[in-house]
Amino acid sequence: MSSRSQRPVSQRSSTTIFYTLAIGSGVLRAITVVFDIVAINTIDIDPLVYGILAQWVSLLVTVLLVAIVSIRRTVDGRKQALGYNLDPDFDRLRILPKNWT
Repeated sequence: MSSRSQRPVSQRSSTTIFYTLAIGSGVLRAITVVFDIVAINTIDIDPLVYGILAQWVSLLVTVLLVAIVSIRRTVDGRKQALGYNLDPDFDRLRILPKNWT
């Protein structure tokens, strides 16, 4: 399946998806570095406390972003997550059922 018309999921090439996700990750990392520099220079806080706080904030932001891209919308009569535009293999955030075995 080398041609785009034969791909079952996306018309985008895998290199385009890879570079889009890599650049997006780099932009988000740059934002966190700026946040770290501003926070450390303006707030007098213990580095250990700041590190723990930064990890919790990062976890909350990650869960929030995944929840946003998991929102479903109807496209051509099919329900798709918003994250499908970024990565066609993304199939929403799901909670496992009680009997998943």
